[in-house]
Amino acid sequence: MGFIFSVSLGNRKPQMRAGILMLLNVWLYNCPVAVSQLLQLDDTVQYLSTHIDECSAEGSDEDNQLVKGLMALLLAICLQNIPDDSEKKDSFNLLVERRIGKEVIAERIDGISRSEHYVRAAQRPQPTAKTTNEMLVDYRFAKLFKTLEGVALKMLRPDSDDVGLQPNESKSGVLASFKELIKRQDEEIASLAQQIKNLTASQNLVGVVSVQS
Repeated sequence: MGFIFSVSLGNRKPQMRAGILMLLNVWLYNCPVAVSQLLQLDDTVQYLSTHIDECSAEGSDEDNQLVKGLMALLLAICLQNIPDDSEKKDSFNLLVERRIGKEVIAERIDGISRSEHYVRAAQRPQPTAKTTNEMLVDYRFAKLFKTLEGVALKMLRPDSDDVGLQPNESKSGVLASFKELIKRQDEEIASLAQQIKNLTASQNLVGVVSVQS
């Protein structure tokens, strides 16, 4: 685990960071032993708490929004699964609250389901990304995320009405993202259709000229 986290620390590419963070989120979920091992690594909390607000990785704002959300989800999973008898439990909770705040973590997690990467991945099992560099989330993680998100937000907002409202808010955000994605796809389809029409017209013109010659 130490090697995996060190790779994440040293790599600047959002795709690599997202892949490692998804692996860690799945690995640590419902596994207090793994959480304890991760928190024993030097700079773990400092790295996550620093980059959750200022992600300096390469890539677009959309890429970094997803990476920040995955970091927030990892912190939430650690908060949820750190052993009760661990000496670090209270200090870790206090450290996270002081450096970041649970509401900030919840907001970053909300950002995952609003990201275009998540929306694309959740549509169907087959990847819809045009290139490998655009694929930061896969279908299986997108499905698992809904479970992870629900558990994390319930823990982060235990006394807030937002816990009950959050699914509707998330659905609204996802719906808006879907609409934006569909709009872009419609524009791309229209553009491609026009290109095909122009090419067909050009080929017909060439054919006519050839016959006349």
